Amino acid sequence: MLQEKQLKEIETMFASVPNVSFVGKVGVAYILLLARENNCFDIASIPEFTRKYIDDELVCQSLCSELPEKHWNSYYRKRITDFDTDSLRRYILDANISPKGAEALPPAIAKIVLHTLQCKPRETLADMGVGFGGFLQEAYKALPGIKFFGVDSNADAAVVSRIKAKVSGVESEIEQNDLFSIIPCFYRFEKIFCFPPFGSTKSMERKIIEFMPAMPEGLPSLKMTFSAEWLFAIRCIVDFSSSESRATVIMTNGALSNLSDSPIRKYFVERGMIESVISLPAGLLQWTSIPLNIVVFSNGNSAVRMVDARDLGVKNRRNAELTDQDVETVIARLNSGDEKYVKSIPVEDILKEDSVIYPERYLCTRAPLEYEVKFGDVIESITRGAALTAKQLDDLESKESTDICYLGLRDISSSGIISEELPCLKKLDRSAERSVLRENDLVISKIGNPMRVALAQNLRKRQIVVSANMFIVRLKEKLANPVYIKAFLSSEIGLSLLKSVAVGSTISCISAEALKNMPISLPPMERQQEIANRYLAKLDEIEILKRKLDKAVGSLSSLLNI
Repeated sequence: MLQEKQLKEIETMFASVPNVSFVGKVGVAYILLLARENNCFDIASIPEFTRKYIDDELVCQSLCSELPEKHWNSYYRKRITDFDTDSLRRYILDANISPKGAEALPPAIAKIVLHTLQCKPRETLADMGVGFGGFLQEAYKALPGIKFFGVDSNADAAVVSRIKAKVSGVESEIEQNDLFSIIPCFYRFEKIFCFPPFGSTKSMERKIIEFMPAMPEGLPSLKMTFSAEWLFAIRCIVDFSSSESRATVIMTNGALSNLSDSPIRKYFVERGMIESVISLPAGLLQWTSIPLNIVVFSNGNSAVRMVDARDLGVKNRRNAELTDQDVETVIARLNSGDEKYVKSIPVEDILKEDSVIYPERYLCTRAPLEYEVKFGDVIESITRGAALTAKQLDDLESKESTDICYLGLRDISSSGIISEELPCLKKLDRSAERSVLRENDLVISKIGNPMRVALAQNLRKRQIVVSANMFIVRLKEKLANPVYIKAFLSSEIGLSLLKSVAVGSTISCISAEALKNMPISLPPMERQQEIANRYLAKLDEIEILKRKLDKAVGSLSSLLNI
């Protein structure tokens, strides 16, 4: 209880000092701790004190920079005897928030990662992106005898992690460096962890280009369109591991399923280098709702163990948190045979799916479909809509009515009805000619939320250009009735199947290949026609009810005239 009170007092002290950086707070606490431990109760000069008691040049330079003499003398010097060593030590070790407000890896995920790495005493655990030392602390708690290597390009992160390592007594080496600048021949690690940046690789382009010539034979030519997670994974696993090493990398859904990353995934999958993938719930990070996945790498795997843990965690208004019980459940699932949450997928099956290693693709359980076929069996062609820019659309838009229209996602209702009031275009842009609807074409949204399926009918003389976030699917009408297919895809079963093939990090997308491989139910043509007739009859009924509703709503305006 006394320690909790002191922790609050430490925070109150910092709150009373203007413009104190995160590294400055940790640095002050560290100096106060060293002062107490060395019975030095009158520190007049920070540079002199750091030179005497700190043998780390990077830490000394940072503390001298972050703690100007006027701040030290005005706010902190008189507080040397105010806090006990245990409180100061705990404040330093529990500090887990970066200057930008983005937290380090949550402790619960760190515990799962440590279990997957299977660390042994005296092995070296490398954290390739150590950040502000959160993972380091969890590793030390779980494995007191572990040796630790860390690297981070952020100087503040390296300083804080070095301070934490010193305070906790971890045998460590933490570099302030860029991961792509470290010379691989100097290092080999038994266990490797990486929590890479997400999103664009543009900022790393120069370093990656320099790194490319050293790639091993068989690895696809690196491109800047590859996800950052895979570029970091290649660097960590190919350059810093041995045949006996284990590695864990945190990845987004997109990295596990994007078509652009398929060549890299194939490299690792076909060589048996991916052991398991664990899908975690969304919202575990404070600064983003992007769902995370734990990808475990080792050697000699003939199958990949897919684990679904998305149902776990305590949800609040904005985020989610994994409890200790949730951590135990994830670990239990990893070792269990419960096919609701876990399934081992042979390497050859994964390679047939564009090397997608997103667990939901394989764990989506459903009852077998009657008359099941692949959707691609009845598709004549799939065309993506026209990629017109906002400026192009502004230039093409016509205020007067024309026979050329533009169909966007918002112009399709949730029941799949195409609006009669589509925006008109002055002319048909040459680049959009392939994206004009024909009678009985299906329109399917490429973006998974909201999911829309529509059927082009009664086009009259209108030329309707479809937007880029939708597919135009032309059917083999001798095999499939377009109205029936539309009815099937709009049903609960059809929408769930479409959702199951949609992948991505923040926005789920469907690829043309995934659409072709998706199963559908295709009964005999006579049965298709029967269902299509009933479906059209229901649409007519909806239209009649809609007109009655519109008429009733319109009558409200004249209610006072009755």
